[in-house]
Parts: sequence; C-alpha cells; structure tokens
Amino acid sequence: MGSSGIGCKHRHLNADTGHLHAQASREEFQMRLVRAEENEGLPPLDDEKLMARFLLPKVLRDATDLVVMQG
Repeated sequence: MGSSGIGCKHRHLNADTGHLHAQASREEFQMRLVRAEENEGLPPLDDEKLMARFLLPKVLRDATDLVVMQG
C-alpha cells in the first residue's frame, strides 16, 4: 500500500468528517499494521467495511475520536 493512497484516503476522511485528523507517520503506520496483524490477523481484503475499521486506527496519529472510529 503506497503512502499516496493513505494520504488520499486521509484527505477524504478529513473532508467527510469536517475535522482535521493528523496522519500517523509511515513508520508508525507500518509498526501498527504489523503489530495488529500479529495480534488480530487481517480482515478479508474484499470486505471494505472491515478493512476500513481495521486500518483507520493505524492511519490516524491519534485514534481516540470515538465518533470517527465508530463512523
């Protein structure tokens, strides 16, 4: 997954929610992704909703906004 794809989705999230959510660094995202994969496993790649719920807290620098996390 290229960083440009993450940045694009990040801009859409900010536009859709009306908030400014800082994006995690590439290194932080990769570390979170590897840790989650080891602990939780990956959701099915063809299930966009589950994949979004899996990836969102790894993409955002501060994933404590419950409205965004539940949206």
